[in-house]
Amino acid sequence: MYIEKLENYINSIYVRPRRFGKSLFTSMISYYYDISKKANFEKLFKGLYIYDNPTKNKNNYYILNFNFSGMDVSIIKTEREIANSFNERVFTSCREFIEKYHLNINLEKKQDASMTLLNLLSKFKILGLKHKIYIIIDEYDHFINGMLEGNVSGSLKALGQGALLELFTK
Repeated sequence: MYIEKLENYINSIYVRPRRFGKSLFTSMISYYYDISKKANFEKLFKGLYIYDNPTKNKNNYYILNFNFSGMDVSIIKTEREIANSFNERVFTSCREFIEKYHLNINLEKKQDASMTLLNLLSKFKILGLKHKIYIIIDEYDHFINGMLEGNVSGSLKALGQGALLELFTK
């Protein structure tokens, strides 16, 4: 029943406690809203409240997933290496999104992640498709956790791409 409640009351969802099922939650949300999972709805959700009480947005979005787990932001990484890793992760996620939905978008690799994402979003908008994009970010706190382990200045500088942060928080 929480999908229904979240959909009715919240525009952005931030879930923080460590070891509290954030990845499972983002996976469930992805399957519920993804237009490409419509045929699997019964298999995935039968027996659950949301199966008997689906919302109007069920299987109604193109899902763009970002998962920042596994990125090395350790003290031995330079600012440039951290930024390159982040930029590559964003580019790869955008490319996988295009491939998953067979979209007619030629994605140019930009030097920073915010430009890559803006490039994708502007080209997606031009397609004039019926459905919107739902952006899901998992392990968004990975950078902060890495900084707490030692590389504060390098991580902050490398990830200080305000435009991307602003896009994700709007």
